[in-house]
Amino acid sequence: MSRDCDGMISHRDYRNGLRDELLTSFQTALPNRIKVVRLFNRRKPMLLIDGSIPCAVTLCPALITSDGRRRWLVRVRKFEKHYPSLLCVLDRGNTCIERMYLFAPVGRACWYSKQEHDAWFGKQTKIHSVGQLCSELLSIAECHAIPTSVLVPKTASALRSKQS
Repeated sequence: MSRDCDGMISHRDYRNGLRDELLTSFQTALPNRIKVVRLFNRRKPMLLIDGSIPCAVTLCPALITSDGRRRWLVRVRKFEKHYPSLLCVLDRGNTCIERMYLFAPVGRACWYSKQEHDAWFGKQTKIHSVGQLCSELLSIAECHAIPTSVLVPKTASALRSKQS
C-alpha cells in the first residue's frame, strides 16, 4: 500500500493555516494581552497571555472509523507537556474548528484517540471566547507551575505572510 505523501502534506499545511488564522484572530482581538510566540528551537507557534502565561495550541483532526463514527486525535508533544493547551477540535472534514477546550499541563507527552461523547472532553474547560481563554489561563497559572522557557516573538504579520 502506498501512502499519499503529497495529500498528507497538503492536509497538514491546511491545518497549520487554520491554527495560524486562529492565533492571528486572538492576537487581533486582544493585542495588549496576547502575543504569538514560539519556543526557541521550535517552529510551532504558541500563545503568550499577559506576557507570562504560555499556551500550546493543538488542532485535533477528525478520524472516521470504518463504521462512520468520528474520533479525534489528541496529541501532546514532548515540548508542550508542561504548558496548558488549547485543543481545537476539527469538524468531520477537517476543514474548520468546531469547538475548543483548554486543559492544564499533563506533564508527559501522549497520544489519545477520543470518541464524540468521550467523558474526557467534559472534564476540560470548553472555550467560547478569547476573553474566557485569558481568564481560564490565569486560573490554571495560579494552580500550576508553568515554565516560560525561552520564548521568542512570532509576529502576526509573519503568520499572515506565510498563508499567502
